[in-house]
Amino acid sequence: MDEIKAIRFAVEILKEMIPADCGELMEKKFNILLKQIKDRGIEEVFREWLDEDEEVILSP
Repeated sequence: MDEIKAIRFAVEILKEMIPADCGELMEKKFNILLKQIKDRGIEEVFREWLDEDEEVILSP
């Protein structure tokens, strides 16, 4: 779950950089993304988003 913590941290930084009304929408979409990652795994979610059948390798 370290990936989720890193993504959550990045989202918090982004929320500070954009207007407040956009931050609420981004947080809602982020929560949907987190649920998908928890249910299916980060690699499968990224692969679907990238529209690739290849293995997604996350570097440390």
